[in-house]
This record gives sequence, structure tokens and C-alpha cells, in this order.
Amino acid sequence: MSRGYQEGERRLPSSTMQDIDSIRDSNDKKLLPDLSQQSSAPNFIYGIWLGRGLYSNLELDRAFRVAKNLGVKYFKVEFKWAFIEPRNDKWQWDNEGTIDVEYVISLAKRYNFSIIPYFNIFMPWGEKKHVNPNRGECDGLPSRWGQHQAPDPQEYAEYVFSVIEKIKRNGVDVSYIELDNEDSVMNDGYRSWNCYINITAKQLKIVENAAYEKVKQRYPDVKISSTTFNSPGMDSMVDNDIFNKFTYRLNNFIEVYFGEDPRPKFDFLALHEIFSGSGNPYTTLEKQKAADYTYNFSSYHDTYEIWRDILDRYGYTGIPIFTTESAAKLKGKQDAELIQKVVFARTNAYKNNVIGWILSQLTGSKKFTEGKRRNLATVGIIDITQDYEFREGYYAFYALMTTLAKYPIYEKRLMGELNSQQPWVEKFSDSAGNVLLVAFIPCLFGHDTHQTLSLQVGSNKDVILKKSNSTMTRMRSDRNGYVTFTVTQHPIFIEINQ
Repeated sequence: MSRGYQEGERRLPSSTMQDIDSIRDSNDKKLLPDLSQQSSAPNFIYGIWLGRGLYSNLELDRAFRVAKNLGVKYFKVEFKWAFIEPRNDKWQWDNEGTIDVEYVISLAKRYNFSIIPYFNIFMPWGEKKHVNPNRGECDGLPSRWGQHQAPDPQEYAEYVFSVIEKIKRNGVDVSYIELDNEDSVMNDGYRSWNCYINITAKQLKIVENAAYEKVKQRYPDVKISSTTFNSPGMDSMVDNDIFNKFTYRLNNFIEVYFGEDPRPKFDFLALHEIFSGSGNPYTTLEKQKAADYTYNFSSYHDTYEIWRDILDRYGYTGIPIFTTESAAKLKGKQDAELIQKVVFARTNAYKNNVIGWILSQLTGSKKFTEGKRRNLATVGIIDITQDYEFREGYYAFYALMTTLAKYPIYEKRLMGELNSQQPWVEKFSDSAGNVLLVAFIPCLFGHDTHQTLSLQVGSNKDVILKKSNSTMTRMRSDRNGYVTFTVTQHPIFIEINQ
């Protein structure tokens, strides 16, 4: 048994149960009805990341309640090393000042979640160096805590295993785990320019392979991630020098990480999406002339093809891709960002073996968002720090789970051209032959437009049009089989029942 794991679980006290119920009662006028939770073995995983921060137990109550309301089964929770084991072999499982693990366990059992634990590699008692980006020692914002150095592999393995053991031994499902947060960023494989962590690709593989082996020895069915990669890489609208520097580094990191010994051990490739890319997920950019690198990483549209090619090239043909973090943060367009990303992941699911998508993030904690430096007051699709505030992303996620999630079969693209703001339409279906069309104008930052669209759905068909804010309109196709409506960047679901 791990020296970090301890038997026992603190159950929710009756006063807390009453508090949860009072929150539910006072806010039901704002909450939509609970959705049926997705199965534990879905054809495509829809999940939510709680979010980064210091969550009080009251905030955890609210977050778990809302996640259950949205119908997901998979809930990603960050178990930061400094929260769990702040000093060597000194474990904290019930500290509400950081994260109360026992409380998370109780809520996961209450609401029947499969928890996706999310780890970092910042060893709290490890070596740190203070580096200065202004002197070219690292790229990005300086870390007030100092730049962490590579952790001890066995200590990291113990930390990861202890969290998994704690959760699973208390009766909560853990099917997937994520081992780090974008440590491949600003790293050429042999050196990191990250102001927060200094680690080579080889050191990273040794550390994560140690955790992989320790977890697999006890829990062989748990699926473990690779190091996490940004997808498609970065905003290609930045200065060419910055873009080229980043792209060269990532290409070099990939060669070292996948191509040199030791081989990384993982069950799925973990991607963190950014919506920037070329500024439009349905746009491609050509690789710059005379560029001496293999992968461009500037286009959202071909990102899954790129990562599928990388996996196949290095001998990981059967390994799936899992988008374990995908933000929805565009003010006024959270729904467009969220749904267009999911549609794009779904259209790649079969061709490129994409198994799931996780929203980043559900909400922010009060302690995390109140600092002016972070400027994250509007983080997430809801605000649970005071009274409930539901943003457009919340209703979009609800519409997503009541419509797209019910149509597991991707058929084909009916309309849409790359490098264009013309309407885009994708077709999905279910096993009974019912059809779902998803229509929108591809999201371009700084642009907003609308067009009238006529779609052929069959003569005299009853059609339901559901907007991403969950409002519905019933229509009947004309005698020529067309339905006509206005389409914008905010997606519309068109359900056609046979």
C-alpha cells in the first residue's frame, strides 16, 4: 500500500446535505432540469474540468451539482502536488484551504461521477531557481514562486499513485488520468524556456513513465495520458519571430519525446485546445516558405490530422487522441466557440480516433478569480462564487448534451468551405435513422455576420430548430422539402425525425 494513501472517507455531514438542498431549491428557477448522465463507456466522452483554483467546499457543492445537471459523467479535477503533499510524506486529504479530497470523493459518489485526476510535476520541496525573462533566461511571465526543476521520478510516481489509490479505494471510478499541464510548451526537447518548469523531454518521460508503471501495476485498466500538447500550437497571428521560435521548438520536442529513448508510455495523447490558431477553426494556413520544420501547427482545421500523423509515424498507431482541455471564453460567443469545437472534434472522431472532449473550465473559485493580476472574473460557463450566474456557454453545453450527444453517428459535411465565412453544415444521425444537422457560420474573431439558409430535409417533414441558448422552434418543410432560417456564428441544431 502507498505510504501516501490512508483508509477512510469523510462523509458529507447532514448540515452540508441540507445546504446542498437549499442551494438547489433557491436556484432551481435558474437551473434547467437534470439530464440523464452519460454512460460510463460512451462512444464519445463529454466532460468538464472543474477549473484551476482554491475551492471552498460550498463552491465544490455548487460545481458538482451543476455538472450533474448538465448530464456529464466525467469530471476532471486538479490535484495539485502542493495541495496534496506540501512536504515530503506529509499528506493532506481534507484541507479546505486548498482542495478537500475527501469532500470531492463524497460528492463524486453522491452524483455518480467518474473523476479524471489532473496532476502537475512541480515537486513542492524540490529545487527551484529564480529566472528572469527580461534577461532571456525564459520566455513568458516570471514565476513568483521560482522555476521548478525536474522532480524525482519515484516521488512523482508516489504522488500520482496515492491520489488514484485514495479515490478508487473509496469507491469512485477513475478511468482516465492526465499527468501534466502543457510542459511541452516552450521546450525544444533538450531545454525548457518555460519560466515555471525546467525539464527536458527525457526527464519528463522518465518521470511520467515511473508514474505509468506504478499505477498500471495496481490498476491496469486505468488509461494514462501522454504529456499534454497544445493544439494547434499557438496563435499564428502573433509576430513571425515568436511563431517561428515556438514552432521550431515544438517540432524539436516531438522528435526527442517520441523518437529518442526511453519511449514514452501512455494510453492516449492528451491535447489542450486553443481556439486561436489561424483565428478560425475552419481555416488553413500554408507553411511559411523555406521553413525548416515538419509540422506547421498554425491551423485548427488540420490539427487532428497532424497529431494522428505524429502518432502513426512514431509507432503509436492504435493510440487515441483525447482533447482533455478546451476553453470557451469568448465573451458573447461562448456558445459559438464551445459547440463549433465539439462539432469539429466529433467530425474527426472516426477518421483520427478522437475519443472525447472536455470543457475548460466549468467555473472559477473566488480565491482564484478575485486577484486583479489574473483578470479571470469571467472564467468558465458559470459563476458560483457568489450567486449563480449562468453564461451563454452553460446553455450551449445543455443544448449540446440534449441534441448532439444523442446522435453518435457522423455522416458527412453538407456545406462549408475552408478559408470562408460561408455557412457550414454537418450531418449526424442515430441508430434509428433520425438526422441532426448542425449549422453555423465559422467563428472569426472580430467578425459577426448572418445569412439566410435553405436546407433540403425532405417534403412535409416536422423539424425542430434548437438554438445554442436552448430555445426551440418547430417548423414544417415546404412541399419542395426545404426549411429556411437565419444562421449566424451561434450554432443551430436541426432535428429531423423519420
